[in-house]
Amino acid sequence: MSARYEARKRFNEQVQNAVNEAQETVRGLLEDPSAQIEIVHTLEVLDIIRGWGATAQLNWELARRKCSSTTKSCFIGIRTRDVVCILSLLRVSRAGELTTLLFLERDSANTEIAGLGFIAIDVVLDAVARYFESDLIVIDKPLKVVVPFYEANGYTKARMIGKTVSTMTRPAKKQ
Repeated sequence: MSARYEARKRFNEQVQNAVNEAQETVRGLLEDPSAQIEIVHTLEVLDIIRGWGATAQLNWELARRKCSSTTKSCFIGIRTRDVVCILSLLRVSRAGELTTLLFLERDSANTEIAGLGFIAIDVVLDAVARYFESDLIVIDKPLKVVVPFYEANGYTKARMIGKTVSTMTRPAKKQ
């Protein structure tokens, strides 16, 4: 086995330990005792998106390439009622100081979780940041329409390119 494969396997095990800590909080948030946070294999991503009741807005093929480009990244899905209805791509920097949300989308046809997708993933981001001792949580290239929502949840605009927000950040919760 390659060193890259072993490093990714070790990273996924570490992320699994972190998301296990967030499991009960997410279940309470979604009011679904069967909700499950899981690491989604890259090969399953497009099948999940195809299974949604609505067309995906993000380029998940690009997300798959980004995930493959670094060892410390993985897809996190939140499954409710046997369907992964929230999908995200997370990355942890080499030294662990940043936990970054690269992609996030929910099945917009699933109205039961409307407004809760980001909040649930934010709980996961905090758990991963605590595990890797990250100082900051970063949202990379947020969509313009959700910037006010992120700001309402404690994120600030960290970098602008022209009039476009390039990154948003907040301190990781150390709890």
